[in-house]
Amino acid sequence: MLAFFFFAFFCRFCGALLSYTVQKRVLESRQKGAMPMHVYYNPNPIHKRVGDCTVRALSKVLDKKWEETFIGLCVQALMMCDMPNADSVWSQYLKDLGWKRRVVPSECDGCYTVEDFCRDHPKGMFLLALDSHVIAVKDGDYYDTWDSGDETPIYYYEREDLS
Repeated sequence: MLAFFFFAFFCRFCGALLSYTVQKRVLESRQKGAMPMHVYYNPNPIHKRVGDCTVRALSKVLDKKWEETFIGLCVQALMMCDMPNADSVWSQYLKDLGWKRRVVPSECDGCYTVEDFCRDHPKGMFLLALDSHVIAVKDGDYYDTWDSGDETPIYYYEREDLS
């Protein structure tokens, strides 16, 4: 029995040490201006992963609960007689909150990725619109239920007072 407790303590100690080492390396690489990181983010109350990317991304950049964001989008959609995840609806929702739309420069079709955007924007809060997806970016990291770092952003929103 003593051997089991020693083994459990040893595993927990090694796991904590490994976690600390990984975190330290990530921090060091970030300080050198290295790669952006995908951060798993899913505030959906039932952990749904499909169909609500707009609500998930907006909840992150607005720092609101998923439910509060969804209700806000539904009200906006009702006023516009459209669906909550329509680009025109969530765009107007953001504009009403002081966010500005910006175009992603396109030197070549598909060569500028979410990861490139994150490297170019290491500070601030952004909402990126992809071809058929929306993600949140905060301080050079992108938040999503899957690693969308190789996807191509089309345009983005930012609030200058937050950047």
